[in-house]
Amino acid sequence: MSKLEPLMSDDLLPAPRGPRGPGPIARLRARVNAAASRHWADRRSRAMLGTSAAMLLVAGAIWTYLALRPVPKPDYAQDGIDMLFSYTLLTDEFNRLPIEERIELIGQLTGRLGSMQGSDSVLLAAFAAQISGPMRDQLVENATRVVVDLTDKHASAYDPSAPLGERRRYILQSVVELQKSMEAMGGQNRDVSDDERLTEAREQAERDREAMQSDAFGAEQAGRMFTFLNNTIGANTSASQKAQMSVYLRDMGRVLRGQSLTP
Repeated sequence: MSKLEPLMSDDLLPAPRGPRGPGPIARLRARVNAAASRHWADRRSRAMLGTSAAMLLVAGAIWTYLALRPVPKPDYAQDGIDMLFSYTLLTDEFNRLPIEERIELIGQLTGRLGSMQGSDSVLLAAFAAQISGPMRDQLVENATRVVVDLTDKHASAYDPSAPLGERRRYILQSVVELQKSMEAMGGQNRDVSDDERLTEAREQAERDREAMQSDAFGAEQAGRMFTFLNNTIGANTSASQKAQMSVYLRDMGRVLRGQSLTP
């Protein structure tokens, strides 16, 4: 019986595969490691690498300091008007100052505006042009925070459980002090007596009452007023401040309008 020949000869079969070589990622890693080893073996390369790392650390530390450092208080008599407005209206550092110091600085800034030169006008225009978005929100916060903190200073010291005569005297004295503080921020210190100030306050309270009761003051005007108070003043007032300021301002209105205080 004849021997059968194989259908395919050995020379037609594919050659057996050897072990697979490293992939492209492994080859790239090997080249990087080899290059790093050569540089690390060289003393000069090691020194340059250490210097570069130190420079990166120093640069990072400087950037962090500049980003997080407290903004120093400018000289309100000498520094540029744009710097003064930026510190007063756009920094939290100004809000952290005692309210008495903020009132004094705002008065100095108002004085600078009264004697503003042409170069100051250019700086002020450039400052105003850059205000938008979060900067505008910070400006509103800083402006309203002065009013809130000034009112809260008097409201926090008001005791609604004190005797009626003592409460009335405190309110009248605080009205005088509030007037003087507002005038100081406006850069004007009027030479008038406390009695004259109280007379003006009583007349203004009466005008406000008549305006609120008049037909001209409708629901739309009331809605706009309360929206403004809630979204600006209220947004920068804590719950405790709202509570004590509400009682203080309520009793102030009663005293100025000649109404009796509730026990």
